Amino acid sequence: MNRKELKKYENILIMGCDVLANISEVENPTEKQKCMRSDAMIVVSINRKTGKIRMVTLERDVLVGVHGYGYVKLNAPVVYGGPKLAVKVINDYFRLNIKKYIMMNISNMIEFVDSVGGIDIELTDEEAQYIDEWIPNVRIISKRDDDVPPLVTGGMRHLNGMQTVAHARNRTVGTCLTRKNRINNVMKILADKFKNELTYTQIVGVGIRFMKYIKTNIGLIEGLKLLRIGMKADIKNIETYHVPEAGTCEAKRAEMEYVDVDFEKATEKMWDFLRGDRP
Repeated sequence: MNRKELKKYENILIMGCDVLANISEVENPTEKQKCMRSDAMIVVSINRKTGKIRMVTLERDVLVGVHGYGYVKLNAPVVYGGPKLAVKVINDYFRLNIKKYIMMNISNMIEFVDSVGGIDIELTDEEAQYIDEWIPNVRIISKRDDDVPPLVTGGMRHLNGMQTVAHARNRTVGTCLTRKNRINNVMKILADKFKNELTYTQIVGVGIRFMKYIKTNIGLIEGLKLLRIGMKADIKNIETYHVPEAGTCEAKRAEMEYVDVDFEKATEKMWDFLRGDRP
């Protein structure tokens, strides 16, 4: 991937961060305490020529080297140097050109989902049970005490913000692939709801209102341009990919569990996906 070809793509990093476990007990928490490790990282890639949008989910446990901090997981640089350091590390390791980022924590995500009336999503019985069991943890972390009726069983269910966060964080139920795809599915459903159920004016209103809740370097004018691209895209059929792919990495354990990656192979396969070269 040379610089000329790289310019064909607008790559934006979306990060979902945890908050300090006992944040409710902290008086005047710092920005670092309010937004800890970036356990969800998605690169939204827009082909400038075709308008095609693809999404790449980055594995949080990938081991990377960060100057001054040694080897850490990919979800840690945002703690040490904020979103700018997270962007730099991801660009360096995956030959990307990310300049824009959006970062939010759990509480922000709950408010965001609730602001659009929740989402409809197909769940298994096991996924529904996990959501019900995890709601007390979401209450503690988000400092919210919303009334959340239990789901009990799966099927097509309507989730509010707290339930959506519990579902997206589910790393227990299902295969490795289904666990990794949950956050992608939630993002696609939200994006499709924005496009098909809200007017352009309503979308702009939600965006402006939530600018104070998220951390981003995307200005209003840039945001409106990206919004117009999104409104034209086939949201339901956005292709997704997870990095690293099997065969380019190995799970290991030393002082911690981590994923050791052959970055040359993993990056080449990722760019095959972004270019649409994969079968």
